[in-house]
Amino acid sequence: PAFKEAINQHNKEIDSIINNKEKPTFKNTIVALDLSGNLLNRVSGVFFNMTGSNTNKDMQALEEVISPMIAKHNDEVMMNEQLFNRVKTVWDNKSKENLNEEQEMLLTKTYKKFLRSGALLDNSHKDALKKVNEEITKLETKYNANVLAQTKSYQLVISNKKDLSKLIAYERSFC
Repeated sequence: PAFKEAINQHNKEIDSIINNKEKPTFKNTIVALDLSGNLLNRVSGVFFNMTGSNTNKDMQALEEVISPMIAKHNDEVMMNEQLFNRVKTVWDNKSKENLNEEQEMLLTKTYKKFLRSGALLDNSHKDALKKVNEEITKLETKYNANVLAQTKSYQLVISNKKDLSKLIAYERSFC
């Protein structure tokens, strides 16, 4: 439920940027976009830190549902034509914005992120990229679960007392 609400809120923030009647500017488009999605970032941070460090089967099952949901949401934001058109307008008029170095960097990173995420693709290629992104997300989730399972199942068994004494001596050298 937290993810659904956070995505809902982020969609409303994106809609308010898109539906802004004012001409696109750095402040009403790039800054607004940069400030959007705070709840989603916080919820994601907590959840994925938990699944990456102290997980269980229930959390992993949730991750298998949540990760594709977030990937889909990110694709919808980054491939949104109306939003990209506003970003591109700011990009095309950046010389009129009187931006400082940090603002220029944020604008450049934002614009390039849209480009790299498929904003300029036609609809059929966007759909194909969305499918690839969904598959990658599923595979990453599975891979991470496998790595974590291997890490958690690892045991160091020392059956030779001589090896144990070497380990104790090694540990004492650090104390």
